[in-house]
Amino acid sequence: MFAPFQSVNLSAAALLAMAVAAPASGQEAAQAFALPETVQFHGFLGQRLTHTDHNDFFGRTEGRLSAETTELGANVSWRLHPAWLVSAQATSRRSGESYDGDVEVDYSFIGWTPVDAGDTRVMARLGQLKLPYGLSNETRDTPGTRQGIILSQGIYFDAMRAYNQKTPMGLNLEAEQTIGDGSLALNWTRGKPTTSDKNAELYVFGREEPGRFHGKNAQLVRLLYDHRGGLVRIGLSLAKGTIGYAPGTGELWPLAVPGIGTVQASPLDGRIEFAHRIVSAQYNTERWSLTLESNRSQTNLFSTLFHQALGTHASEVRKDGTHWYLEGIWRFTPRWEALLRYDKGYDDRAAKSDWTKTSIDRTIGIRHRPDSRWLLSGEFHAVDGVSWLPPADNMRNGVFSPGALSRRWNLLMFQVSRQF
Repeated sequence: MFAPFQSVNLSAAALLAMAVAAPASGQEAAQAFALPETVQFHGFLGQRLTHTDHNDFFGRTEGRLSAETTELGANVSWRLHPAWLVSAQATSRRSGESYDGDVEVDYSFIGWTPVDAGDTRVMARLGQLKLPYGLSNETRDTPGTRQGIILSQGIYFDAMRAYNQKTPMGLNLEAEQTIGDGSLALNWTRGKPTTSDKNAELYVFGREEPGRFHGKNAQLVRLLYDHRGGLVRIGLSLAKGTIGYAPGTGELWPLAVPGIGTVQASPLDGRIEFAHRIVSAQYNTERWSLTLESNRSQTNLFSTLFHQALGTHASEVRKDGTHWYLEGIWRFTPRWEALLRYDKGYDDRAAKSDWTKTSIDRTIGIRHRPDSRWLLSGEFHAVDGVSWLPPADNMRNGVFSPGALSRRWNLLMFQVSRQF
């Protein structure tokens, strides 16, 4: 059952060793290596145990307790000058068939703060960036900063983390203004979508194809108001972009022709255009946190197909989706907290009765912090629908067929994580 640990590569093992042996703070780490005080080291590790009664969730989890999800990360930042910052993070994520544990650059950028005058601050970042949308996207990689072991999958979709979490090269501009007892921050990011997720191809085609996706362009804007240091947070995030598809040699797609039926045609090109509108609200007190987020999405799939006898045909498929969740956290002692979440979503509002395109997730969880570095978590999910299950873990004879999965399934997870 614990055989997955045998395949963790040396680079990931090095990250793990750094995490276990790390000093208690980033400043102590810098001092240990005789580096400037403006150099900071931080990192995290997380190990998850997962069980499902039906379907597989990031590993062979159906009917067994799987240890196939491991998260590791280490980052460094250097304040070269009060106005200049260089920062980078490397992560390793092993998670079933979706992620193989290779060490990747999660972000690496140079930041410039030309204006930092009391109530006003203006910043620019250039490089490989995290995408600032919703309330949790920038910090969701770190187990200790997530509200649960997993977040709402309708908005923070783990099966396609790279696509919705970062851009391989982009520009981010941020302006923040203090207004009375609060602050208003405006973020604008431009870059290219990341298309390295194995599940992207399987979601679109249901099988592996010889072609490849490539990011073309994307823009994201987020407006976030923070009242009294986080007592109330209200945000609006808007994103849109385009992903292209370059077909492989010998690739064939089905083409429906009126009066003839379905024939196999060669794809000439393809692209996916997407848009998201996320509304976020959060209320925090010393003992309670209440969060509500919703995402209205639009996805258009365009393709141009050619058949010898029929010529060229253009087709378009449009899907309008809705996802939302309501979440409450109760910190009933300084070191213990409980979680309740109701998460509901439709990938296509025109097909609400199709359980392969919907999911309703009822979650209960508990967390314990023995100290500031360690976190022990447990969660139970009762799920109706399969829209956010990872295809790579649910292939049957080389094909992902959602209709062959179990509509109602339960998910139990335990996780231990550490920060330094």
